[in-house]
Amino acid sequence: MKYDLIIIGGGASGLTAAVTAFSMGVQSIAVLERLPRTGKKILATGNGRCNLSHADISSKNYQGSYNPEAVLCEFGRASDFFENLGLYCRTDEQGRMYPYSMTANSVLDALRLHSADVDELCSQNVTDIYQKNHLWHIRTEEQQYSAKYMIFSAGGFAAPKFGTDGTAWKLLEKLQISLVKPRPILCPVLSDKKLLSSLKGLRVKGSVSILRDRNIISTETGEIQFTEQALSGICMFNLSPVTHSGDEILINLFPELDSREMLSRIYTCNAVRSESDCELMLSGLVHR
Repeated sequence: MKYDLIIIGGGASGLTAAVTAFSMGVQSIAVLERLPRTGKKILATGNGRCNLSHADISSKNYQGSYNPEAVLCEFGRASDFFENLGLYCRTDEQGRMYPYSMTANSVLDALRLHSADVDELCSQNVTDIYQKNHLWHIRTEEQQYSAKYMIFSAGGFAAPKFGTDGTAWKLLEKLQISLVKPRPILCPVLSDKKLLSSLKGLRVKGSVSILRDRNIISTETGEIQFTEQALSGICMFNLSPVTHSGDEILINLFPELDSREMLSRIYTCNAVRSESDCELMLSGLVHR
């Protein structure tokens, strides 16, 4: 099957590329996705709300050898792009941008609606890519395709259960394209399973500090999520780049209170629940 453009990967970048290419006049486009449906990772983003951009995007927020300023200037504001698709956005107090509906389905619907003239070919696991006679040839387990142009947007290693497990990068190595080994930048912070076992699934708000040799390295405030083996949530993601093995994590569930106010509340709880154990006594302040 022959196309003008084939996009490998039907996630956020692949679908956005399809929408943009079609708006620029490319008529024959196919998106090859190895999962049974496109956009699966989009639906999981931002706890199902899809944190799709940020109000303050600039090159100073990027690390690495490439300066993205030229790309950012050419692309423009994400909110304008999505409004052109009929999707309105809202921004929270930290500048995080979400669909106005606060549901990730709205984002996927907008991208798919405006790529309706694009062939979405799912369950297509690409096994080989090569160039011949000025065309790109893409072979999957099911079919063979060719196109004048190709966009590779298969993702990295961020979420294997959503299709991004890094296996597609081997296709680039076959093309002798040099790769910089990816490493996690924003991620959960691993901790002691024994300490976390009883807290699994809990979400609380507070401040988190990273301590190294009894010195505070950095502090973030926001929602903290406890998983089976790690601390997660946006504030933990923001701390993960500065966290080293052996650091201590200090959690303050009452960052807005000074020590006098905190003691006053504990004394009050103790006075009115003097016959209770510690867990019940403090349940008026913290999650049991």
